[in-house]
Amino acid sequence: MGNGRNGLQLSSENLAYAERMYQRWLRGDDHVPAEWRTLFEADKPGNGGASAVGPSFQARSIFGGAPSAAAPVADVAKQIAVLRLIDYYRTYGHQYATLDPLGTDLTPDYTEPPLSHFGLGNADLDVTFVADDFGRGAPVTLREIRKRLRDSYCRTVGVEFAHIQDEEQVSWLRALIETGSYLSWVTPEVEKLAAESIIRAEAFEKFLHKKFVGTKRFSLEGAESLISALDSLVEASALHHIETVIFGMAHRGRINVLANILHKECEMIFNEFEDIIDSRLSFGSGDVKYHLGFNNVRTTRDGREIWMSLTSNPSHLEAVNAVVEGRVRARQDRMGDVNHKRVLPVLIHGDAAFAGQGTVMETLNLAKLSGYRTGGTVHIVINNQIGFTTSPKDARSTLYCTDVAKMLPVPIFHVNGDDVRSLLGVTRMALEFRQRFRVGRGDRSRLLPPLRPQ
Repeated sequence: MGNGRNGLQLSSENLAYAERMYQRWLRGDDHVPAEWRTLFEADKPGNGGASAVGPSFQARSIFGGAPSAAAPVADVAKQIAVLRLIDYYRTYGHQYATLDPLGTDLTPDYTEPPLSHFGLGNADLDVTFVADDFGRGAPVTLREIRKRLRDSYCRTVGVEFAHIQDEEQVSWLRALIETGSYLSWVTPEVEKLAAESIIRAEAFEKFLHKKFVGTKRFSLEGAESLISALDSLVEASALHHIETVIFGMAHRGRINVLANILHKECEMIFNEFEDIIDSRLSFGSGDVKYHLGFNNVRTTRDGREIWMSLTSNPSHLEAVNAVVEGRVRARQDRMGDVNHKRVLPVLIHGDAAFAGQGTVMETLNLAKLSGYRTGGTVHIVINNQIGFTTSPKDARSTLYCTDVAKMLPVPIFHVNGDDVRSLLGVTRMALEFRQRFRVGRGDRSRLLPPLRPQ
């Protein structure tokens, strides 16, 4: 946001109002406030203002800060158009991101709007603009602005946060996304460990496929990067002094998570495939292997201990969600964790079930209720693009399976599963958001806009 004369300010938050004031002034409307008339008059050619390029009102009059001498200065109409462009990509950029590793039609074929849609053209690409907080106050050419917008919002990561009302949260997310600094958490060492975890996950699935031919196991094949994301999440949780992570998930990938995240002994898993859990039981195991839970203490790579639990799950899709939240809240109460920072719930979903099961929305609705809130849950949705035998167009009425989560003011990240580096960065960003803002904390009235002074 730039400061102008007489204390006036222009940013993407009030650009529509500023434009209306300018257009009314051009028409000779006497009801334009005096401070705006003074600003517009000062910039008329012959009054000491900048030379006219299109409309006489120059962007530098509002924003302060001299633009680069190498590029022409934009007039106010163009400047406002650029702010519209920035706001558009922040809101809708996810529609143009490459999210599907298979290259199929994961989302409808949205076409990026041309510059003319915003009142701009190719002739403006080398014009210098002040790009609101997107440019951090420094003048930038339109060419660079558009490139950075595409890099931030239209590559292999799509982000939705326009439904969040908290300005602090939105600013925090924008800063990480638009500078790409969330990827700084993904060091070469983290990438190496992620590659090893994916190799282990794939080798495990291949072994089960060869050893137990035809046995139902709900393979993770095609989504092995989930293991790298969970592994990174657990390691980062320990750095935040989280003492307990409680998982809930459906069948898909459960056995792999048990082996590679909770470190359940492979011998126990193979015995369950043979239906040999306790030789003294004449009636078998009592449940199928992809329903079973497990608890274990894991020592992270920096020597910290963290207690992990995968909650047992019945056949009914998503029934485990409320159970996990209840276990987490009970443990937080017993530990005296009033700030909800020491116990982390993690829920892993399938795309069709997340959109189609009412218990998902019912559980989300508990997020801010004082008797039920847990400080926020990290949700990971594995998008198989098919629900058993149902395609997305026949399974839901929304663009994304995660659209139901917009009932809460929380960010939604879409990541191409083949881009493991971005997946790790986004997973870490989700954890940092949870620990920093903790959904449900404080008084919701702080989100209301301030009253105008009388």
